Amino acid sequence: MMPVPLPHDIVMPPAAPWWPPAPGWWLLALAVLGLGGWLLRVGLRRRRRRRWRQRLLAEFEHRVAVAGVSESERLAAALVLIRRLVRRSAPRLAASSGSEWLRFLDGEDPNRPFSTGVGRAVLDAPYRSDLAADTSAVLIDLLRRRLHQLLVEVAHDA
Repeated sequence: MMPVPLPHDIVMPPAAPWWPPAPGWWLLALAVLGLGGWLLRVGLRRRRRRRWRQRLLAEFEHRVAVAGVSESERLAAALVLIRRLVRRSAPRLAASSGSEWLRFLDGEDPNRPFSTGVGRAVLDAPYRSDLAADTSAVLIDLLRRRLHQLLVEVAHDA
């Protein structure tokens, strides 16, 4: 015996097609693509800055290692690179000399190694022929630390 259909059977509508998606899915896809593009841009910029800093630090070490036989030539090579970096971020300071340059080299260091300490020698050491190796090593180490600080400052400014 066949069932008799009722006059009011529930009829299901056809399933919704999967394409094209509803407008909300389009907006979500655009948001995800935008976020992905922004993250890619930020990541590439950070990578480029990191590689630039690494190249600059390697150049500093290379210049100090291969610059002439005298300690004053090694120190002069280190100072040239510092001035080149400063010229990029603060051109007025790159041309400064004397106490203004020493204050800049001190940066945020409360010990003021350039203004009041052994770092004062950077003003005339590149021009002296009797610069001791230990003095040169101390000055180059101070300049290396300042270079690291400058690279951090430049990275935050960019």
